[in-house]
Amino acid sequence: MLIAFSRDYQNLKLILLSLSKERLNRKQKKILHYLYNTKIIINVTNLVHKLSIELNCSKSALWNNLNSLKKYGLINYSSLHNKGLPVKLTSIGKIISKELEEDKNDTKIRN
Repeated sequence: MLIAFSRDYQNLKLILLSLSKERLNRKQKKILHYLYNTKIIINVTNLVHKLSIELNCSKSALWNNLNSLKKYGLINYSSLHNKGLPVKLTSIGKIISKELEEDKNDTKIRN
């Protein structure tokens, strides 16, 4: 039973990683990269301001991408019902960010 669960978990993880690599846009990947590497504690409004400067991107585009990442369950941040929460990668968001990071490093090594 445990072996079957472990195999199912690995298959699910591979599917999620494959979908993420294919379906996340460049900005969403950059946001995940930023959150994975900086480990800063910041609320979403301040993050949007900071990323708009660092990524040279409009705030509305960042809000759209952050909302999508939240909807996908990759990040979490405050809302009307739970104000004051900092932006954080979820456990799945951390796994995907780590894989995207490793892929990025592998690509650099091959080139």
